[in-house]
Order: sequence, then C-alpha cells, then structure tokens
Amino acid sequence: MFDTDTLAPGLLPGVAWSQFEPSGLLTDLLSSLDVGRLDADDALETAAAWERLVAHAQAQQFRALARFASLQVGPDSDEFTADEVAPVLHLSRGTAGARLDLATRLCTQLPDTLAELHSGTIDLPKARAISEATEVLDEPATAAVQSRVLPKAATQTVGELRAALSRSVLAVDPGAANRRHRAARNDRRVQLHPHPDGMGAMWALLPADDATAAYARLDALARGMDADDPRGMDARRADIFTDLLLGHDVRGEKQTTVEVQVNLDAATLAGLADNPGELAGYGPIPAEMARELAAAARRWRAALIDEETGQLKDLSVAYRPRRLLDLAVRARDRTCCFPGCRQPAHRCDLDHTLAHDRGGPTAPGNLGPLCRHHHRLKTHTSWSLSQPEPGLFIWTSPTGRVYHFRAPPRIEFYTDIRPHPEPPPF
Repeated sequence: MFDTDTLAPGLLPGVAWSQFEPSGLLTDLLSSLDVGRLDADDALETAAAWERLVAHAQAQQFRALARFASLQVGPDSDEFTADEVAPVLHLSRGTAGARLDLATRLCTQLPDTLAELHSGTIDLPKARAISEATEVLDEPATAAVQSRVLPKAATQTVGELRAALSRSVLAVDPGAANRRHRAARNDRRVQLHPHPDGMGAMWALLPADDATAAYARLDALARGMDADDPRGMDARRADIFTDLLLGHDVRGEKQTTVEVQVNLDAATLAGLADNPGELAGYGPIPAEMARELAAAARRWRAALIDEETGQLKDLSVAYRPRRLLDLAVRARDRTCCFPGCRQPAHRCDLDHTLAHDRGGPTAPGNLGPLCRHHHRLKTHTSWSLSQPEPGLFIWTSPTGRVYHFRAPPRIEFYTDIRPHPEPPPF
C-alpha cells in the first residue's frame, strides 16, 4: 500500500484503483488525489473505485439498519420502526420503511448478495433488483436464484440483471410462475395520471404479448409515416395512440403487419419441461404463456442451438436467403451489440462491423444490430469495433478501454424433462 503522508496528489498515473478492496485506507488514498491532474483513463479508474466504495458504505449501513430492526420488540414494533429511522436519515416514512425492509432481506435471506455489495462487486440498484425479484419465492428458491445470477451480476447492467433474474425466477419454480401469471392477468388495468405543464399520462398494465404487439403496431405505423413528417418518433407514436383510441383517422396510415417473436425450447413446447420462454422485445415469460403463443402462431421457425454455449448455430430456411440472413443475425444477437444497450435487435440497424466499402462482407461474421445512437457512435467517433468470431463484438473506447459483448445463451441447459401425462403423439 501507500503512505498517505507522502502521497503526492495526482502523481500516481495508471494505478488500478478499482481493483483494490474497499476500505478506509482506499478512501483516504482516493481523497488525496488531485482530480484536476488526472488523465481521461485515470479519471475513469478513480470513478470506478469510488463506485465500489459507495456500494461498500451502503452495505455497512444496511447491516446497521438490520441490527436496529432486530432490536425492536413489542406488538407495534413492525408498524413504527420506520418512524424512528425516517428523521435520522431525513427520509419520508415510506422510504425509510422500504430501506429497512431491503436491509432486513439482504441480511437474513440474501447474505451472498449483501457480501457482493459489501465488496463493491455489485451496486445498490443490482442488490435491490435481486431482492425485488425474489420476494415472491420461498427460501430455497430465493437461494437458488441468487446463486444463479450473482456470478455474472458484476459485469451486467441492471437491465441485463433483471432479465437474468426473470428467467431464473421462472426456471426455479415454473408451476408457481404460471399461477402468478394467471393471477396477474386478472389485475390488468388502465390508469390516468396528471403531469405538469398541461400533460397527462395514460398507463396500462397488460399481458406481455398484448403489450408487445400493441407497441409494435404503434411503432410500425409511426415508421410508415411520410419521411418529411417533422415529428419525432416518440411524438408520432403518442399521436397515433391518441388517434386510434379516439376513433380518428391515423394521418398517413399504411397497412401494417405486426410480428411477435416467441422463443422456447422443444421440450417446453412439447410439455415435457417448463423452462422460461422469451418474448422478443420484452424478455422471459412463463412456459405456459409461451406454449399458448406458440399454439396460436401462424409460422414456426426451428433454431439449432449449440449445447455447449447455448448460442444460436443455425436457423431453418423460411425466407429467401437475404431475408434469412437478416433474421438469423438479429435472432443471434437479440439486442444492440453495444455492451449494456437493451434496444431490441428488431428495432436496430443491421450494420457491417467492417464497412462494406472497405471490403467487409455481408455475412454473419461481419454483421450485427446497432441502435441508431450506437450506429452513429461507431461511425462518427473514435470508438472502434471488431468481430473476431460471429456474435462476439469487441469495442475499444477512445481512452483505450476494451469491452466485450456476446448475447447471453438463448437456452441454459438445466432442462428438467418430465414424463408426459399422455401417451404419444401427445
């Protein structure tokens, strides 16, 4: 370590601060740095180290709050515990109660998640996501989900972690997942909320397939408008939504076809397993829901999955080759191929990794989906991108940092095949 008394602020370039375990000494070292003398890479490294320290401090606070909660006794202790926390932390009673609940869950039911937060490996939003996703599970199922998602949580965004959590929750207790989905359908509703500046928000809770299809139709109609329409895409979708509900003609409306893509493995399709399905543009869905959507489908397309990696190897020929190539690449990568971007592939540009005018072939190993923002970033900035093998994207930032992206496995091979209740052919 370093002696903070002799540390010359700003004169330690290239130190990997984010690799140090959070501690009071690390806090002193980072506090002594002259931030004004850091170069771009050192500034990022210092920010990453502070992020670990923030998570470490939050874990320490949760342990103290859980200890406080455990000391409260009496018939009214649960109701009024938050009232003592709220003024100390200058929080509302509701926020204080939520923080106490999270602290208690992490300390009693999710100790491994708390340990990762304490080490700064994950941050508070990720710890909260794990807690929220497992609230509906019993203790063994909670432990199973935690053990599945934690190994990769450090390198995921919160959105990626939530998708992994959804899949894991559905996988560890498929029967309960199907029951919860059926119950949740009964809670579908539409709400109206006032917003400032003369605006209002209409919010709908719908089954995932209906919501996805409805948004896809709005998006298709918006994109089919005249090219010289001055409205942005968000405004177009909002206006079309209003026109459709009020029975007005949709200006410039063209005939649209909406495709909702559902992925599920053969065992689940046959009713021999209850692995989660996946609704493109939404995420994991219960097995029962995936089977219902598959049964209603007009077209099925078989995908060959590599059993070692869980990645897409091939797609059955259902269209002319050019169309099939487009579908195969989007099916392989599933989202924008910039790390952490969750824009669904079907709403992205299909881009040549090595530009076509520089000899880049139109082939799976040189194509990938990029949202419009990251397409522009690749084209107009000093970020660089390579694809050494199909589906593996390596980005290099202007500061020289390297990031890898590969879509998560389409199928995780923990399939539990069970005897079918009916004799063949089912």
